[in-house]
This record gives sequence, structure tokens and C-alpha cells, in this order.
Amino acid sequence: MNADISVVIPTYNGARFIREALESVFTQTLLPKEIIVVDDASTDETPDIIASIAKTAPVPMRIIRLIKNSGGPAHPLNIGIKESNYDLIALLEQDDRMVSNRLERQASFLFKESGLPLVFGLEMSNHDGGLYREKSFYGSDDVLVIKHRKVSDDEYVLDAHSFYVHTIVYRNFINGSNAMFRKKAWQAIGGISNKYRISWDCDFACRLSSIGAIAFVNQIIKIGCRHKKNLSGDLLSYFCDMVALEKQHLMKPVWPLDETASKTLQSKLAGGYLFLGYLEAIMGNALRSISAYRHAYKFGADINKCVINAFKIIPHKIVHSYPRFFLWKHLYRKSIDYKWDGEKWMVNL
Repeated sequence: MNADISVVIPTYNGARFIREALESVFTQTLLPKEIIVVDDASTDETPDIIASIAKTAPVPMRIIRLIKNSGGPAHPLNIGIKESNYDLIALLEQDDRMVSNRLERQASFLFKESGLPLVFGLEMSNHDGGLYREKSFYGSDDVLVIKHRKVSDDEYVLDAHSFYVHTIVYRNFINGSNAMFRKKAWQAIGGISNKYRISWDCDFACRLSSIGAIAFVNQIIKIGCRHKKNLSGDLLSYFCDMVALEKQHLMKPVWPLDETASKTLQSKLAGGYLFLGYLEAIMGNALRSISAYRHAYKFGADINKCVINAFKIIPHKIVHSYPRFFLWKHLYRKSIDYKWDGEKWMVNL
């Protein structure tokens, strides 16, 4: 049986991953009624692979090819969602896979709770080489610190205001492959924002909370692949995106932020700008580095830290001129781990 679900997959040079991503849709316990693949001007054999798979696919497939690359998934996603024929939308990134009952599990929850705009679940990662994490990136204990209503043993409805504050201030649980939402909700908020290349998912979920409560399924529904070409692995791009997102929601929050949340977000933003200034400096971007330190001070960073770091810009600019620096550039552009410890950003190379 096929359900009234559209699966939308953005892809760019995804020849290495797209076949497995599509296979994970074909083997769902509840098949969608259509798959829309939006190719963002790939330069490899991705379009040919998709076209070949579509000939024998057990689900009707449509391929939309863009002439010019968008630089991120937001624009291709909006195009795919706009062209979809069904109200329930499940996104899947080209290098991720659905667990076999993802669509059935999420769709049944949204059918049962008709007023909810979005449902998400847990995820695991598959590192390059096939090494799996033993546990999810996060568990129900992490999610359920958010005010919630229990529906069943593994189904919860999260309070919209509480979800928003936790997501924008503390931790985002939504990404391009672990959520299903209603097309009418996407339409109501004006679609996915093109402002963000990486953080579009967090912004999208936060704005959807203005419509209603958010559903959570306490089950692994996605297996993601971490590799050196992940967008979020580009640390400089990630922090540029992150501070832009947090600044936007600090200045114009979707839901009111209390004093504690506002101060926490401001502190996190100051730390983010400090770290961004450092990254821009080691990349040789002196003017951008100065601008980042200026914003860090504006949002409450210690003036001494800002001044001391600013004085390091010139040595970084000099070092950047030497070929040996390209090793550092490579390291900072690889996929790495980073987290906010409450006071500063911690990075593990």
C-alpha cells in the first residue's frame, strides 16, 4: 500500500550515495506515493544514476534538474516540496538512509494528531568506512527535558514554546532526514529560508513551532553518513551560518525568550562570534575577523579577549602566505566535532 506521502531528496554530486538513499525508500514498510529528486546542477554521473533507477523503481519518481547550483539544500528542497502532490512531506538527504519503518511510524503519528505540523525521531551515524555509533546522537532523555505530553510509550507531543526555546538556545534535534511535516505548514510559514546554507533545518523547525506543537517519536528513524564533504563539516561555513541564525532569533524570536534564555543565547552568540573571528583570522580573512570580534564584543564578550585576539590577526595573515598553511586549511575544512560547553566552543580535530 502506498500512502499520501511525498519524499523529497535534494542531491548534488551524490553518485556515491544516492543509490543507497533511494533503496532505503523502496524498502519502506509503508511506501510513499512519489519520490521527487531535485538535482542541484550535479557535474558527476548522479543524474544518469537516478534516471536509471527510476526506470524500475517501485515508487513513481520525478527528477527535477536545476541549471545552476544553489550552494545549499534550501532552494532545491523548496522546489521539490512545491512540486509535490501530497500533504505529508518526508525529506531525505542524499547521503542518509531511512530505517525500514520510518515513513509508517511518522505518518501514523501525524494521522493520529492531525493538528501537529511536524514529527521527528532519533538518528544514528555511519562514519566513512562503515563504522556505526553504538548510540544515537541524542536520546529521549535529551529531548524530553522539553515540556511535553505523552501519547504512548514512544510518542510524545512537545510544547511549541518550550520546543522553540530549547531548539534555538540549547540544542537542535531537527535535520533534513529525520523529520516529516505537512505541506500546508510549509506553505503557512513561507517555506524553508534561503538565508541559511547549513542551519536551514533549525530555522525551519523553529518557525514551524509558531503553528503548533511538535511531535517526537522515540525511535531510530535515520542513519546518516559522516564524511569529509558534509556541509556541516566545513567549520567556517557552519559558524557563519550559526551566528547568523542565532542573531536573527535573538533579535526577532518566534516565541518570547525569558531573561535566562535570552542571556544564554547572547552568551552563546558572543562565544560563536569569538570563535568565528579566530577561524576567519587563520583563513587570512582579516576584515571578516575584525567584524566578528566587533560583534562578539557587542553581544557581551570580554573586551580584553576581543582585543588580544584581534592583535593575532596580522601574524595569522602572514602565516597564511606560506604554503605550509594549506595543511591547517585542510584540517579546518574536514569533518570535525565541535560543541558548546556552556562557556566556549570546544573543537576536536
